[in-house]
Amino acid sequence: MKTVCLLLSICCLAAPVAAAEVPVTYAGWALVTAVDDGDSFTVDIDGRTDEVRMLRIDAPEKGQPFGDVAGRYLTGLILHQRVYLNCTARGVYKRLLCRVRLHGQELAPILTGAGLAWGYHKSVRHFHTAARAQKLGLWGLPAAPIAPEDWRKRGSKNAGK
Repeated sequence: MKTVCLLLSICCLAAPVAAAEVPVTYAGWALVTAVDDGDSFTVDIDGRTDEVRMLRIDAPEKGQPFGDVAGRYLTGLILHQRVYLNCTARGVYKRLLCRVRLHGQELAPILTGAGLAWGYHKSVRHFHTAARAQKLGLWGLPAAPIAPEDWRKRGSKNAGK
C-alpha cells in the first residue's frame, strides 16, 4: 500500500500544471488588450490573459456584412480601456461569457442600439427593435441581414471565432 501511495504521489507531482485560469464565474476589472470582432475581445486580468464573449448579443462575424464595422466600433470603445466584467460561464470556444461595462454603462445595449448586433435578451430587445425600426447600422442594408448564428451554420469563412 505504501508503494502505491508513493507511486501516486510521484505521478501527481510529475503531471504538468495548467496555467492559472480565470474562474468561470468572475466579477471584476480587466484591461482590454485586443478586440477580435464586434462581441469578442482579449483581456488581462491580474496578469492573466483570457478571451471574453459578450452575453446577450451577437454581432456580425468577420467577413459578414457589417462585421468589420462592428469590430472597429467595439475597438474604438474598449481597446486599452478597463472594463468591468460579470462572467457566468465559459462557452464552446472556452471564452468567458460576460456582461461588460465601460464607465458604468453596459455595452450590449450600446452595440445593439447602434444597429451593430442582434439583441437576444429582454434587457436589450428594446434597443434591437428601435435600431431596426430606424434602419440603423446593419438594419440599413438593402438586403435583409443574416443573423450571425445562421451565417455560422452556413459554414462561412472565419465563422464562429
